[in-house]
Amino acid sequence: MTKAESQDFLLQVYLRQKPYSELEQIFKVTRKELQVLVQDFEISGKETLEQLRRYRTLWNNKKKLLSDDFKPFERFYTWYVKQYEIQDHKCYYCGVKEKVVRDTMKNHFKHRKRLNRGKYFELERKGPTELYSPENCVLACYFCNNDKSDIFTEDQYRQYLQNRKGFLEGLTAGQ
Repeated sequence: MTKAESQDFLLQVYLRQKPYSELEQIFKVTRKELQVLVQDFEISGKETLEQLRRYRTLWNNKKKLLSDDFKPFERFYTWYVKQYEIQDHKCYYCGVKEKVVRDTMKNHFKHRKRLNRGKYFELERKGPTELYSPENCVLACYFCNNDKSDIFTEDQYRQYLQNRKGFLEGLTAGQ
């Protein structure tokens, strides 16, 4: 399969989740040939499929708070891949590379109870009260996502990162 054919296959089979009957027509193959293609892709595209499944899980977990711009999943997936490149594989807030976070979690935080979180960037809302949308979302590391939570706006969190103690004291003084 060429790279373009592989991308189209990924799109039709895994993103759009077309039924086999439609896929047979799209790719002009028999059911048996299609099954072989899927099995081959499960092996050759293993890393891509794992990534896709992570993104779909993330999307499903936020489904109730997604703007229409993130529906259907294909739109969200396209945004995520582009955003990851725009951010140069770095956390939007602290700038750490995702690989560094993944290695850190693997090598230094094995005692964690929730092993399913932390290894990959998470979807973060810049405005915590707004819907998840392309304009309101960025990718953040586990640490920044938890630290910012749904308390701070993007600007407040950047100020907080500069001087945590001073920021909090300023909030208290300005009650």
